[in-house]
Amino acid sequence: MMALAEYNKDPYNLDKNNITFAEAHEQWAKENYPGMGKSLLYAYKTAYDKCEKIHNKKMIDLKKQPLQDVMNSVSNYSETTQSKVKAVIRNVFRYCIENDILQKDYSAFIKTSVTNQPEGIHSAYTEAEIKILWDNIDTPVKLQYSAKDIRDIYPVDTILIMIYTGMRPGELMQMEIANIDLDQRYMVGGLKTKAGKQRSIPIHDDIVPLIKKRMDAGEKYLIPYKSDNPPTMNQYRLYIFDPVMKALNLHHLPHDGRHTFASFADRAELNPLIIKRIMGHKTNDITKDVYTHKERKELVEAVNKIIFLKK
Repeated sequence: MMALAEYNKDPYNLDKNNITFAEAHEQWAKENYPGMGKSLLYAYKTAYDKCEKIHNKKMIDLKKQPLQDVMNSVSNYSETTQSKVKAVIRNVFRYCIENDILQKDYSAFIKTSVTNQPEGIHSAYTEAEIKILWDNIDTPVKLQYSAKDIRDIYPVDTILIMIYTGMRPGELMQMEIANIDLDQRYMVGGLKTKAGKQRSIPIHDDIVPLIKKRMDAGEKYLIPYKSDNPPTMNQYRLYIFDPVMKALNLHHLPHDGRHTFASFADRAELNPLIIKRIMGHKTNDITKDVYTHKERKELVEAVNKIIFLKK
């Protein structure tokens, strides 16, 4: 009788009681993704992946607790990441409210976790740990694409590339082969700030063979994952980065490569302005939209002054 009453209220929408979180998100994304910038779009897609537990759940079954369980599962991530996950959930619920799919917005009751982690949560790799990475450059890690598809991959180089370039993990994931000039030793890419986007990232001589090997594979992205697409940050951490840490008995976070670069660059007494230019930090000078050949050459010369591993 209740079902019949609901049908009589809205006889033209028989499927709204069966719509899943993933389906509702897809409809919301169709309306909102086209207007987003590349960086924000990537952040939302990564946050959506972290909601995997509820992707196939019906919206009418999603009360406060399963939503809070998703938030609890990302409690060890930064507050920024948690807020993005919360935003994805809230956007989907608001879409459903606006389209009469739901009557109550349970997403309004979920909370992020205030981390008690100290400011020094990120730690630089030591020279000994960098040596461990180089010694295991050809050590395979089994990556399970599906129940029937298990492959050996060699992802240690991705960590070394971040250490030697200072790139953010997300920047490396989005790096396209077309934006790499190996002869001139630089890549063009970056995310977040104006100073960070479309900057020239110098390539240290030590990692030229690593990048060349990946370029020779003929993929669109430097770090392909599935169907030639790069991994999301969640996929990179869970299925590529964390397995390496476990296999080599190391204890780091993906952003630690960037902190390592900054630490070793400071130790090499590089000009602070040069360090900021390489890492895409905002500077007091006017950020140039175009790098000259001379500027790129200076960045490459500077990065090669950094000694990460004594030979």
